[in-house]
Amino acid sequence: MLELPIEADGKSAVCPGCQTQFIATAAALTVNDTNSAQDTPSTVEPAAKNRNQSSTTGPVYQSVSIESVLGDSRILFFDRRRPMLLPFLIPSVVVLVGFVVPLAYLSDLAITSRTPALIWLGVLSPWFLLVMTYAMWFALNLSVGVCDVGPSGQEQPKDNVRSWFIPDRRAFIALLIIMTAFVAVMATVICVAIVLIHSVRSVRATEIRIMVMIGASLGAVIGMTLFATRFWPLIPMTIEGRFGARCIQEALTTTRTNLLTSFLMVIALIFCIGVGFSLVGLGLPIAIPFTALTLVAALRMMEGRSIPAFEQDAP
Repeated sequence: MLELPIEADGKSAVCPGCQTQFIATAAALTVNDTNSAQDTPSTVEPAAKNRNQSSTTGPVYQSVSIESVLGDSRILFFDRRRPMLLPFLIPSVVVLVGFVVPLAYLSDLAITSRTPALIWLGVLSPWFLLVMTYAMWFALNLSVGVCDVGPSGQEQPKDNVRSWFIPDRRAFIALLIIMTAFVAVMATVICVAIVLIHSVRSVRATEIRIMVMIGASLGAVIGMTLFATRFWPLIPMTIEGRFGARCIQEALTTTRTNLLTSFLMVIALIFCIGVGFSLVGLGLPIAIPFTALTLVAALRMMEGRSIPAFEQDAP
């Protein structure tokens, strides 16, 4: 059989052996070639589907008990207290000087002059928010480093070394937006409760006034607690560079799977922060890092992600 290039298809040619003229035609595909050509797309499509499925795979949400969250976080905090608390000394001074002391002064000023105290509170509110956001970012940054700590006796790779004092701009802005949203919602709920309480001052029936005061106070506390219960994952997500509408959906999914655990954890952390404030702010250097570590650890546990520090400390 004389083999000619594919470009000779349909053209006249002469056999060099017998000098016979003929028209060249392309060889037809065999049955096996046809079957293999038809089978090729079917073998490629599943691979493409698998790649698409693997690329869209999200976190595996797990139900975690409150005992596991608080217990493991407490053990990890006490075991890693030195790398958590020592770097946090400088943010602690910033919180005490830039937040606790001015707030205590405004509280004393409100006893004698309420209007100037409220004006100064409104003026200094952005500063207070910046100070608390920086302290929370610092604590979250330390918590991520503690959870990702390498094996005992080995140093962390240089790529994992984090800047302690200079925050990442994108993460800090995202955390500032989240903190502002939390403060705005809580301030709105408190203002509504105050308006309801003031609206019944002219009512003569003492029972009605007491019921409205108790109901408004309880409603404000429950409303703020439920809001924090559903959206607390947004805070530790920011330190990982996760921010946006998709993160809101992920936060709702995470808390829906662990609704009771999230509710109890929020109450425990609010109590922890409250104790830190009650000690003239001297308890905040411990309360803020513990709160941040609990949030980071709880989010990873509920999303089914591993925590090297927990695995290392396991017997």
